[in-house]
Amino acid sequence: MQAVYITIRKKEGMYTAMISLKYFDLIGLDTELKQKADQIKNRLAQFNGFTPQKVYVSEFLRSDQTKVFENIVFISGKIICEVRNFAAEEKYVFYKTDHNVATVQVMKHDHDFQTFESSSRIHVRIAFRYGTDLVLKGSGENCRFLMDLLNTVFLADLYDSSQGT
Repeated sequence: MQAVYITIRKKEGMYTAMISLKYFDLIGLDTELKQKADQIKNRLAQFNGFTPQKVYVSEFLRSDQTKVFENIVFISGKIICEVRNFAAEEKYVFYKTDHNVATVQVMKHDHDFQTFESSSRIHVRIAFRYGTDLVLKGSGENCRFLMDLLNTVFLADLYDSSQGT
């Protein structure tokens, strides 16, 4: 698997997480789903040379504390590819962020957007100007990764759009 890197902001400073190994391990992805994610990443090259620079796995906890991995999101520049229900099927949806984020709705539980515990939850809905939306969920340590994505991709685009750049 080719290494893809993201930068995560942590209270103590910045550190880089290798997505192909460290990120997937931190959020509890099993070997089978890691392989599936790698296969999907490799297939994305068939879409006009889409080259993932960031990845996020949307997941949530059931009431019995079982983690459910829903969708995987790859980002290449201003293009986002969401692969819905990636564990069972592959439904690819592409989004363009270039001045297209209209609203961002964030729902949180048990964190202050900086310190995350195993009980932390976050649910983000991003609405685009062209009439569709993207929903991302996270629990525990994955909340940190979702906040980084929210700040560096979606809120950055929303702020750029509001300033007319």
